Amino acid sequence: MTDFGDEKGHFLAERLGSFETSLTKTRAAFEDTLAAEQTTSTKYSKLVLELKSASGLEQYAPLRAALSSVAECVAEAERHRTGVSGVMDRMQGTVVQRLQLSQEGCVVPARKVADDRQAKVKAVKKTTQEFVKLSAKGAKSGKIEAKRQQLLDEEKRLQRTNVTLDRMVLNYEQARVEDMRDVLEEFLRAELFFHCRAIEALSKATRALVPVDGAEARTELGEELAKIIDAVEAASSTKKGKAPRRAGGKHSTTAGKAGEPVG
Repeated sequence: MTDFGDEKGHFLAERLGSFETSLTKTRAAFEDTLAAEQTTSTKYSKLVLELKSASGLEQYAPLRAALSSVAECVAEAERHRTGVSGVMDRMQGTVVQRLQLSQEGCVVPARKVADDRQAKVKAVKKTTQEFVKLSAKGAKSGKIEAKRQQLLDEEKRLQRTNVTLDRMVLNYEQARVEDMRDVLEEFLRAELFFHCRAIEALSKATRALVPVDGAEARTELGEELAKIIDAVEAASSTKKGKAPRRAGGKHSTTAGKAGEPVG
């Protein structure tokens, strides 16, 4: 904002300038946040794919179900981030656009009127100086009167512009405060909505973790290994003409302790 050259001009220049700077930086910060949300969503989408892949490879049934459940619940939570009426949709459609409209509908028009006022202030100063010079030189009364009338006309135009700018600045002050209040409220509501829905979705996954038991998984693996060992020995004994070892014998691991070697 350029200097208006008078006390009121300085005040308006500083006030409108600070409004515009604050609005521009706030809008940029929300746009950066929106971009970060998109990056986060991409990473969570990759996580969902990896969890599903891990679930397909998992042999222990409760852990397989848990991996699948977590993947589904994370995907559900992400839909509240990226879907219609999700946090990103609301930030783009309400928060960022509202700030843009506030800048275009309030700051830009006020700036134009303020610049127009500055030009009129300069015109009044110039005409005043010319009128004083003509009077001091003792110019013809016709010229002095014409210049005086010009000065009066320019002062009236400046006064009208002052009235317009004052009304615009006051209206803008109310509008910008209400806009910022609405923007902050919408942002908070969008974030609260997302996090509440995310908590609901992820809470389902925690229930899928309850049946997951490391000791049970160890026992199941031990039983499978014992079956394999017994089957190998049975096949070997058959070739040598010996009776096969009974299942659950020496090589059974179901009764072993944690940390003991299997077989």
